[in-house]
Amino acid sequence: MNAKKAWMINLALALGMGLSAWLISALQPRAHAAGGSWETDGILVNTTESDNERLVIVDTEKKQLMVYRTDGVGQFRLVSARNYRYDVEFEDTSKINAIEKRTDGTYLYMYELYQQKPK
Repeated sequence: MNAKKAWMINLALALGMGLSAWLISALQPRAHAAGGSWETDGILVNTTESDNERLVIVDTEKKQLMVYRTDGVGQFRLVSARNYRYDVEFEDTSKINAIEKRTDGTYLYMYELYQQKPK
């Protein structure tokens, strides 16, 4: 009889501790990233492997790409920025010499090509 009583006490203690742990974890405030677990509000961030550390930020809503270089600890310098809004509308730009030879791939040039594109 004593063994059965001891097992019941241990079972009650284990259930009580488990319930207490669950209640404590359920009542704890949780930290969530803005927009939910996978939402990033249209911002993607990545790094590149190069001699200078690079930080690449892509705004998928505004269709902008920014590249930053690190200068020392915690200092960033913008080294390149581009709006790719019209770039993604083209099916194949590899046949356009001005873009492939990098002589005239500016935003205004891409906008003009976009205006000429059949709709």
